[in-house]
Amino acid sequence: MRQAQIITYGLDPSVTGRLQKFAQDHGVWVRETQQIRACRNLLREGDAVVLIVMLGKDVIEELSLVERIGRTAPDIAVIVVSDADNPALASLAWDLGAICVLTPPQPVELLPDIVLKRLTGEPR
Repeated sequence: MRQAQIITYGLDPSVTGRLQKFAQDHGVWVRETQQIRACRNLLREGDAVVLIVMLGKDVIEELSLVERIGRTAPDIAVIVVSDADNPALASLAWDLGAICVLTPPQPVELLPDIVLKRLTGEPR
C-alpha cells in the first residue's frame, strides 16, 4: 500500500511547517513545490491524495493547474488557499474543481483539519 501524500504548490513556509507536523503525526508525506512543472511531475506519479495550491504568484497558471487536475485526475483533492479575500477568484476555484477554498476571513490554520477529513474519507 502506498503512503498518502500532500503536495503543496507555492505555500508559505510557515503554513508548510504546520502541515509537516500534521503529516508526521498521521503518517502522511508532504512534498513541497514552488514550480508548476515540478508540481505536475509529482502529480503524474499517481500517489497524491491532496494537492494544496496557493494563489498569488501567477493566478492564471495556478488556476489552470486546478482546472487541469480537476478535469484529468478527479481522485486528487485540490485545496486552494489565498491571502486575498476575492469572492470571484474563490468562486472560480470552486468551479474549476477545488474541494475547498480557504480565503480570508477563514484562517489558514484550518488547513490540517481539512486535509485530515479528506484523508480519512469524511464528507466534504
